Amino acid sequence: GALVSGDRQAIACGIGNMLEPAAFGLCPKIEKLRNMLDNAGCISLMSGSGSCIWAIPPVDEDASSGLTAKLDAENIQYFKVHTLA
Repeated sequence: GALVSGDRQAIACGIGNMLEPAAFGLCPKIEKLRNMLDNAGCISLMSGSGSCIWAIPPVDEDASSGLTAKLDAENIQYFKVHTLA
């Protein structure tokens, strides 16, 4: 599948969350974060009803470093995780 092959476009086209518009309306900070991640080249999506947003960062290490700096500047808590395989 798309995850195994690393096809970022196929991953992005295959995901969605119908609660995002409602959550964005109630908490514009969620939308701001999602836009920040997308503009940095991430594939991102709000989980569930808005408790967090997850993202697959860009492959480019410089872009990922720039994103980390932006998140730190906005005082946004984040966790970096890696796959086991």
